[in-house]
Amino acid sequence: KQNKRAWLDDFIKATGRAPTDAEVRAYIIGESTERRLNTYRHLAAATLAGQGPRAAGAGGIAGKVNSIPTAIWAVVIVIAAIAVLALAMHGGLLGAPSK
Repeated sequence: KQNKRAWLDDFIKATGRAPTDAEVRAYIIGESTERRLNTYRHLAAATLAGQGPRAAGAGGIAGKVNSIPTAIWAVVIVIAAIAVLALAMHGGLLGAPSK
């Protein structure tokens, strides 16, 4: 169902119109081939076994791409914290109390 919805969205974006009944039937026939059905069965079995595309730690490019922005923000936060500490030390806010 998700693939059909994605196909429909892509079709409308590409053509600027909804598909005709014949085009929808052609899509359904293409998705009903034995090879395609075997692919869906394999994906379903992997998902049920906890190894599907959305499994935690599934790795692959999707996992790596999603972690890049997180790593960048972590570096930005650390640099900002160091800058704040340096400014505080320079301004005398951090250090031994004066007598």
